[in-house]
Amino acid sequence: MTYVRELDWKSHDILVVDDEEDNLDAFRFSFRKSFTLHYALGGQAALDMLERIDPAVIVSDQRMPGMSGIEFLKKAKARRPDVVGILLTAYADLGVLIDAVNSGAVERYVQKPWDSKELTVILRQAMVSFATVRENRRLREQGEGDGMVVRRGFQRPPTFHRGELRKAKVGYLFEVITKGLGVMPSYAVQVPAPDRWAIVAYVRALQKSHAATLDEVPEPYRAKLLATQGGSP
Repeated sequence: MTYVRELDWKSHDILVVDDEEDNLDAFRFSFRKSFTLHYALGGQAALDMLERIDPAVIVSDQRMPGMSGIEFLKKAKARRPDVVGILLTAYADLGVLIDAVNSGAVERYVQKPWDSKELTVILRQAMVSFATVRENRRLREQGEGDGMVVRRGFQRPPTFHRGELRKAKVGYLFEVITKGLGVMPSYAVQVPAPDRWAIVAYVRALQKSHAATLDEVPEPYRAKLLATQGGSP
């Protein structure tokens, strides 16, 4: 996996799409020193540009004449499946949000006017996601496993089924996921806190299920479990 502290933020391209030059200029002014940016006036011009560049991230305005941001990102995703699509809109339109999520081409939805610090974090997260997909594919092609564990000089994390970790408070597990504690890199920048807590809850559920006896399995599921194991209730 490609980690935040290893990634050069200017090593991957970002394509910014808007039908208004002023909006492109605002983006250029805010981010030109931090990222490698390309600009396109409208969806069709951006699709033509995808024949020449392989962006990690596409940031597109939603309301554009001829082709909406969602329509453009669907076509862009078909051409560049790994790209991370970010949709900008000045309107809190629930219908647009639902369409964006259902499209499968929009990973993030950002309402304008955007905050440059917040958007910087979002762009970095998107780059990490893109780089991780590419790195995992490279590892699979080279026969180095399924890409979930990458040899980057980090110590392998201890199994969470270890006795002391099963007894650890959930706050400790959250601290491990957030700061790495010298075992794995920090995910504080990459993964929002609510998602890290969701991961902790999942880990704790796995820990408890690992040591569970058959008698502790609820009756409706016990019969199914026995059936899959060739037994009988």
